[in-house]
Amino acid sequence: MTATFIVLTGLTLIALPYERRVQVPSGGALPAVVVADFLTHGALDRDGKNLEVRGAKQALVPWRVLQVGPGDFCRVAFQTTSGHRAYTIHYGEGTAEKAPEWTASAGLLMETRAFTSCDLRHVEGPRKAFASAERIGADYVANAFHRFDPNAPGQGPFFSIYRGNVRAARAGTYRFFTTSQDASFLLIDGKTVASAPGTHGPVHDARHRGEVVLEAGLHKFEYIHVATGGEACMVAAWQPPGADRPEVIPADAFGSPLVAHLPASGPWLDGKTPQRDFAFRVVGDAPLGESSALVRVQFQAYSNGQAMTGRVHWDFGDGQSSNRPNPTHIYMRTGKYDVRLSAAETDPGVVNRVVVPRAAVPHDQEHPGDALRDYLPIVDAYEVAKLDPRSALALAEVHLAVDQSAKAARAAQLWLAANHTLGPDDETIVAEIARLLGPLLRDKLDDSAGALTVWQNASRLVKRPELRAECDLEAGEIALQDLLRDDEAKKRLDTATTSLGPSTSRLGSVLQRLRGDYHARQGDQTAAMAAYARAVRLHESKANVTEAQARRGARSRSVEAFLREGDNERALVELRRWRDEDPAAAIEGYWPFLMARAQQARKHYDRAIALAGDHLALAPDSPYADQIAFLAAESEEKQGRAEPAAARYRTFLTDYPGSPLAPAARKKLEGAKTKRAQER
Repeated sequence: MTATFIVLTGLTLIALPYERRVQVPSGGALPAVVVADFLTHGALDRDGKNLEVRGAKQALVPWRVLQVGPGDFCRVAFQTTSGHRAYTIHYGEGTAEKAPEWTASAGLLMETRAFTSCDLRHVEGPRKAFASAERIGADYVANAFHRFDPNAPGQGPFFSIYRGNVRAARAGTYRFFTTSQDASFLLIDGKTVASAPGTHGPVHDARHRGEVVLEAGLHKFEYIHVATGGEACMVAAWQPPGADRPEVIPADAFGSPLVAHLPASGPWLDGKTPQRDFAFRVVGDAPLGESSALVRVQFQAYSNGQAMTGRVHWDFGDGQSSNRPNPTHIYMRTGKYDVRLSAAETDPGVVNRVVVPRAAVPHDQEHPGDALRDYLPIVDAYEVAKLDPRSALALAEVHLAVDQSAKAARAAQLWLAANHTLGPDDETIVAEIARLLGPLLRDKLDDSAGALTVWQNASRLVKRPELRAECDLEAGEIALQDLLRDDEAKKRLDTATTSLGPSTSRLGSVLQRLRGDYHARQGDQTAAMAAYARAVRLHESKANVTEAQARRGARSRSVEAFLREGDNERALVELRRWRDEDPAAAIEGYWPFLMARAQQARKHYDRAIALAGDHLALAPDSPYADQIAFLAAESEEKQGRAEPAAARYRTFLTDYPGSPLAPAARKKLEGAKTKRAQER
């Protein structure tokens, strides 16, 4: 709980502990309105009622709290007093005075709120919906001419209302125009003059117009706009008397040059003791996929109102840190973070909840965004294990996007190997990390041991039964088929059985398929065939026999083409997809034959031999039994194991004397005999 201080300044009692100072630069005209943004380190009420602004001799001046949040962000506007340039903003635990009446007419205030469905054919529809909609932000802007919501770029559909006074330099007939992405309504003195109702794109002509006779002087201006989707555009224009063409209503007409955005230095406690402070600014982002981005943020540490230059400690709220006073930090995703600035890691320092959005400028051909590669020098130094799950996933995706598969895999392995406290939604992200990196390690990087560890660690982290079962099944398949570790495979299958229970889901089918593979490895044909039959019954396929055969044909032709081209990675991926569609593919024979060929091509000869043994135990009379048996003998030979190879060729000739491959087997045996004789 923050202590309440009573500060005596002259004869004025100020019962708010924190003070920020705003200094209007000397020289030039005094602005009528000043806008200041700052972070409140948790000391401001959500409604901003414990804040007040004072000017000369600590007298209250009119103020408006324009925005509180997101996080600890605050934006306040206040009126200036003639001849006075120093102002203080007081806030914190305590009771604020009532603000004097606002009298300034300068400036155009834009407020945005989250969109909710309403009638866009008439101005009252969005006006009423706006009144109860969730607040996004508010600020003084130069004019009504935007391509996005400047208070929260990239945050989705929104309402915006611009309010102020527009000055008619002389009496006469004024034409007003609007063009917008979706509905817009332009009102002068409370009456709609121009409108573009409904949902639509912007137009490049003056069709949405109206005219009104105005006396010289100020007139109430209101502009209401609705963006119902991800794109936005709003333009309010006019054609004053005597002008030959329309133009965007200029800032001067709203008195916008009389509004100044100035920094609020501090804070000071009790008006005397300086507190650490920091500012942050989103300076860029790099798109990652269609809907996410990495965000580049510039931080600056302050003390006693001055930018710091010495060593400090930052905790950016995402597990990463820095010792520089003005670091550039890359957030792996948008969101809310508790950022701490302190003198040392053990110092509590100051903490602000900051919301990191995407950069303010929407990406297009002129503004494509930052390049992911430019962020690598920063993100490559991150302590991966300290990232949250979504950020860890994003880091892996960044490396994949720039063709750094090994770094992506390493990042995922480091993160999954650490201990994490996860929420329910986090477990889904853990599974996504494993789904992304497990196959990458197994097929692209040919690191089945690494892939097994990924799935084992993912299983350790997740608690939801179906997710854990998925991880154990993937680990079990790798242990059985790649690493030939039958005991580890059985352990994983048993754990998955416990997680799933009497499942009739797709995972239940996968479990039974792998049970079939395990029993085939043990030479138990009866148990294997029964498991495959259960897998087929549980498999959620709606394809008829003709469709299933067509898919198998397409898959097999693709695999054959990949093997001819030497693209073993794609061959393996296609074979796994084939097996997912057909749980009993191992029985017929062509699938295990092609899989054994793919493993042999990668010089995983023991895997090819194991696959051959599984199939021959399962279906010794299959149409491909002789080809698989010959491939197993070849695999022994390719490892330089002459005696086991010769034994397999002899067995081949006994079991398949009529095979077209029999002459080749005899030739192999004759060659081996000749070689032994020469060696003697």
